[in-house]
Amino acid sequence: MTPETAAAYQHESAIEAEPFAGPALESFAAVRRRFDVLLWLSVAWLALITLASAFASFLPLASPNDVAGPINVPMFHDFGNSLILGTDSFGRSLLSRSIYGARTSLVIGVSAATAGCIVGGIIGLLAGYVRGATDRVASFIIDSVLAFPALVVLLALTAILQPQLSTIVLGLSLLSMPAFARLERGAALTYAERPFVIAARSYGTSRLRTAFAHVLPNSVVTMVTYLPTIIAALIVAEGSLSFLGLGVPPPTVTWGGMILDGEPNLASAPNQVLVPAAFIFVTVFALNVLGERVRGRLDRRGRG
Repeated sequence: MTPETAAAYQHESAIEAEPFAGPALESFAAVRRRFDVLLWLSVAWLALITLASAFASFLPLASPNDVAGPINVPMFHDFGNSLILGTDSFGRSLLSRSIYGARTSLVIGVSAATAGCIVGGIIGLLAGYVRGATDRVASFIIDSVLAFPALVVLLALTAILQPQLSTIVLGLSLLSMPAFARLERGAALTYAERPFVIAARSYGTSRLRTAFAHVLPNSVVTMVTYLPTIIAALIVAEGSLSFLGLGVPPPTVTWGGMILDGEPNLASAPNQVLVPAAFIFVTVFALNVLGERVRGRLDRRGRG
């Protein structure tokens, strides 16, 4: 085949491929744009609910435990600042209680996930890098925690300790620890054979110093990307525990506690259950979207 013939053949192939490549690239770009919009909406909601719960005392809202109006007011019946989402069976503002409940749920979810990430990350790091007896002991601890059903662990803690915020955080931290430990252990096993780690060991650096100075900084990003997903799961767990009456006791407001209070009036006043359930759903959905997008970006960067 002459060079002229080869060039003509390539030109014809490119012309034939254009109708197929164009729509595919356009649809892919459209999907990415929609996903970006979903990501930014999720970030906006998380920023809004975090700021609103943090500065709830400065907002024009009624106190979450005080009577703000008539009982069982439906949604959008009164467009006042505090009654737009209705009231519960005691006349308390559902909007105010949902925002103050966000403070409790976010504090529990973030605190428990962070504690589980730190403790589980250290255990997984030592197990994956030091190995030997350390790996066997760490694996035994992780498997022992996973052997117990989560609800049984939480029930045991609330039975032994007084049900309060610190108890719930302790129990949820214990439940989130194995996930981070296994994740860090796998990352440590991978990075332990990288050239820069082997070079550090060849210079006489101790195994413990090498683990924390070289392996941990490179693997911690992997754990942090899973924080939003773990926080979302812990918020759901805290809501389930509060719905069972085993969460943070009143007068502290929680989303699960609001669902428990509104459950008897579900038929006559469904907004008392739907409002806190909607706050849980949107917050958990936003956290999952954020976690998935961050992991996807890091995966693409790693492949690149």
